[in-house]
Amino acid sequence: MKPIVAFTLIALLSGCGITNTTFNRPYLPEGEAPLVKSVVPTGERVLVAKVVDIEQADYWLVDVADWPAVVGAKLPITLIGARLPQFPGACPEEAAAASTAVKRVEALVAEASRIELSDLTRSQQFGLNGRIWLDGSALDQTLIEEELAQQGTPDWCP
Repeated sequence: MKPIVAFTLIALLSGCGITNTTFNRPYLPEGEAPLVKSVVPTGERVLVAKVVDIEQADYWLVDVADWPAVVGAKLPITLIGARLPQFPGACPEEAAAASTAVKRVEALVAEASRIELSDLTRSQQFGLNGRIWLDGSALDQTLIEEELAQQGTPDWCP
């Protein structure tokens, strides 16, 4: 009985030294196109059917036109291209700037007849990061020009 146990252990342990190539090779052979293509090709824009909520000037919930509700309804979008002040802020000045930025974004959205998204990437949480376009103008650039947003490392507090 003991030789069988020893033989079984040796047989099991000898397999541990063999390289498992299943996890060391790509899922697709080199040169083959992926089976699933990107939802939004680079450079193309996606139409927003409805802005559901503007939680922060740079964080919105939107309904995306022509996307299934399971992925396109109340989709969180984080604006890229600019840094905006946040609530509650590191100081009273940042909180005041955040309030002003949200009011301005809400006004711009109310005036816009067409809202689009581009340069979409996954965020670390559920949702997407992307550029927001209002009637063909990039929101991040508009906010930077109006000095409601900054590029690089923001400095809202004196």
